[in-house]
Amino acid sequence: DPFRVNLARYLNATARLRDVVDIVSPSCFDIAGLHDTSSPGLHGLQMQPGCVERVRGLHAQGFRVEPLIGAGKNCTIDCIRLRLRDKAWISACADAMSVLNASGLVFDIELETSTEEDGLSFANLLTAVREVLRSRVPNAAVSVATGKKPRPFAPFYTKNDPFTKTLRDTHRENSKQTRFSQAPV
Repeated sequence: DPFRVNLARYLNATARLRDVVDIVSPSCFDIAGLHDTSSPGLHGLQMQPGCVERVRGLHAQGFRVEPLIGAGKNCTIDCIRLRLRDKAWISACADAMSVLNASGLVFDIELETSTEEDGLSFANLLTAVREVLRSRVPNAAVSVATGKKPRPFAPFYTKNDPFTKTLRDTHRENSKQTRFSQAPV
């Protein structure tokens, strides 16, 4: 069975990190496209095949797990905009964390085009998800993944662009506990 072989390879590789890594963030969810109905109960949050098995294996190895939610193959900026404002989708994110017994969620939403309003929506999404998660698990973490060259949907794009400023300012207002460090640009 190719799935079991790949799962075993993945878990063997991550097991080697156990002495130096506490938290692993496997890619587990995609934001489904607007017309995708493959995960109707998850309100547009689409679980990737093998996610449950990967997370169970990581827990068995002693890792804390914070699953990654990314933009799926069929997800457009319009799809992202819809999900950012959808309370049922926010609740689905929290449900996903509970189902997987995860300690938090990591959002990896980077698209080529976005606006200052998108930045505000993303900041509000992070705040709303964190509130829902922490109402269920007091120390639940909400994180954001960025790449080497983050696109405008990533919160650390450039020091002075309107998107980053909006995201930073909104989070400062919404949470005294959240700290953002600006990477050198």
